[in-house]
Amino acid sequence: AHYSVSSQLDEADSPPLAAGTQVILNGLISKPELNGLRGNVIRFIEEKGRYAVRTEHGAIILVRPCNVQVTLCLTR
Repeated sequence: AHYSVSSQLDEADSPPLAAGTQVILNGLISKPELNGLRGNVIRFIEEKGRYAVRTEHGAIILVRPCNVQVTLCLTR
């Protein structure tokens, strides 16, 4: 499968991503080692303004909407 990456999400204008949406983490300052990892959205935590994301390594982290990019699986 081939992947493409959409533009970064605009925190103010975008509705929350659905659970299960595949994302790539980027722009993380406190945990830069996680940048570039793939993950799946678990849910949006409105009171924190963050997504709970399960990374490809199984860790669950909270990230701001600007730190996720949606991945699209492209098939031929």
